[in-house]
Amino acid sequence: MIAAPGGRALGGGAALLLLSVLTGQAAHVDLAAITAKSLVAMAYLAVFGSIVAFTAYVWLLSVRPPSLVATYAYVNPVVAVTLGALVAGEAMNTGTLVAAAFIVASVAVITTFSNPRPVAPSAPAAETP
Repeated sequence: MIAAPGGRALGGGAALLLLSVLTGQAAHVDLAAITAKSLVAMAYLAVFGSIVAFTAYVWLLSVRPPSLVATYAYVNPVVAVTLGALVAGEAMNTGTLVAAAFIVASVAVITTFSNPRPVAPSAPAAETP
């Protein structure tokens, strides 16, 4: 049986919801504290952080080697921090910028040197009696 994309996430979410009810955590949720801004943020994460990102990831796997595609995991936090600064006005200090530069440089090194050129096979060695 083939599961639909996101099926495990929905199953995990349902299990955690049930567990929160069974342990009494659900009683502490204050629905009045949920703002429109937080709902928009959640919708944004659902659409762009999950659906669009997963679709792009699967497509990229079909056109690039998996070792190259895996580098998204390193760059993703840099993109998130940058978007946070540009969209939400979050602070970016020198340490954040230095860390982002190291991450991008590391990914550049990985992608540049991860696929070495194949070495031509050498002639078979002569057998010694």
